[in-house]
Order: sequence, then C-alpha cells, then structure tokens
Amino acid sequence: MYERYTEKARRVLFFARYEASVSGTPSIDGRHLLLGLMREDPKVVKLILKSPSPLAAIRKEIELGFHPAEKISTSVDLPFGEEAKLALHYAAEESQQLEHDSIGGGHLLLGLLRAGKSAAEILRQHGAELEEARKQVALLAAGMTTAATPPPDPSAPVAARPATEFSREDLRRLIDQLPQSKWDIVDQLLELLTGKE
Repeated sequence: MYERYTEKARRVLFFARYEASVSGTPSIDGRHLLLGLMREDPKVVKLILKSPSPLAAIRKEIELGFHPAEKISTSVDLPFGEEAKLALHYAAEESQQLEHDSIGGGHLLLGLLRAGKSAAEILRQHGAELEEARKQVALLAAGMTTAATPPPDPSAPVAARPATEFSREDLRRLIDQLPQSKWDIVDQLLELLTGKE
C-alpha cells in the first residue's frame, strides 16, 4: 500500500502513529498526521503557512485539542481514522494530478487540506490555502525556488550562499585551501553530490 510513499512520507506516518499513541487516541486522525509532518518535514509545512506562528505554537495548539487520556503502547497497531484515510487518499490523487512518481510530505499536506476536517482547519487558521499550497508543492518537487523565496544573489560570496546553490566551480574554489592529500576525497564527494564524473 505504501510503495509509492517516499521514505520521508513513511516516517511521517510512523510519527503520526507515535503521536496518536502518546495522546492516547485509539486511531490516527488528521491532527496526528499534521504533527507527524511537522516533526519529519517542517520545511514543507512552513512553506505553505502564511502565519508567522512558529511550529511549536501550532503543535501546542493541536495538543491542547486532545482530551487527556492514558498513553497507548507504541507496539499497538493503531488504525487510521476517517480523516486520515481521506487525507491519504487525497494525497495519492494530488501526486497523480501533479504527475509525480511518488507520494511525499507535500502531497500528504495537500491531502490534509482537501480532507477539510480538523487538521485542515488548523492549517487554514494559519494561512494555508489549497491552491497556493499545490503550487508550492509542485515547485518544491521540481526543485525550483518558491515564489516566497527570492532567487539567490549571484554576487554574494560563495560561503554566504546555501549549500544547495553551490556549483561545482564554487565548491572547487572553497577546497583550494585544502592540502593536496585531501583532494581525491573531495573529488569523489563532488562526483557524488553533482552526479557528474
């Protein structure tokens, strides 16, 4: 059932199960999926929120919505509730509509928004909108800069740019200061990072 899920999305499901166990809930609902996403893939959650609220404050808000209950052992296989099942179904649909081969955290987030229940309400309270989120997930999957993120400044010093924006030449300039004996290791690393030989 989870063959198309990325490793990160599978970990989101694992953490959702953990969150349900800790909160003493007999099934995994959308709020647990959202908590799992916030724990495993906070970047994608922050990407679609327009609210400046930190994720810790949103987490607290979600946790306050759970009724106090005794924790359930994490070895118990908790079922998905209706909201979570619907979100997983919608996540698969979103992945197909965007013509993506796998289902990732962004698709799970879109599924939660489409499910329109407790997790979607929380996301909407913090500025998430389905259409904008869909655009951001598509851009993220394409490895492009999002509309909310300005393009990198090419005149910025190499060391001041994020690692994802380094070119092979930038990396070579940075390692020029390394002793000769380390160059073979660096060349191998560069080949792995850039996929070029």
